[in-house]
Amino acid sequence: MRGKSGLTLISKLAKGNPAGFTLIELMVTVSIVAVLMSAGMTLYGDMQKNGADQQREGDLAQIQSALEQYKADQHYYPSSLPAVGSALKDPANAVTYLSAVPGDPSSGASYSYVAGQTGCTTANKNCYSYTLCATLENTTGGSCSHGTGNYEVDSP
Repeated sequence: MRGKSGLTLISKLAKGNPAGFTLIELMVTVSIVAVLMSAGMTLYGDMQKNGADQQREGDLAQIQSALEQYKADQHYYPSSLPAVGSALKDPANAVTYLSAVPGDPSSGASYSYVAGQTGCTTANKNCYSYTLCATLENTTGGSCSHGTGNYEVDSP
């Protein structure tokens, strides 16, 4: 019996039935893999954008919290935010409200901060409102009333 099965395989190969894949089978397989990779790359890009947008929203919430603590102590908001990575402190540099001001996760640029009314300065202690803005990647429409971006956080 052993000999017969070996002969059967040899006779099939000799008759033109190769033990392999046809060109059509390979092309279909490559096409399926290409479609799956394309869908995967699209989903991966969207997930990265969603993650960066969540980081931006979290950053603005963190800055807003620090600004509210600042106002509770000083009775006004600062006229500007320090540079990205710098600390937000009171005018006397005695109290730190935010150890490092966060920047945009993609570009590292600072978020848009506009202190309330025209002419407000920290020296005059007359800044009573603010607008923080960021540009989200997975959002259509929307804009900031006083700044650059499509996502806005205002003073309460």
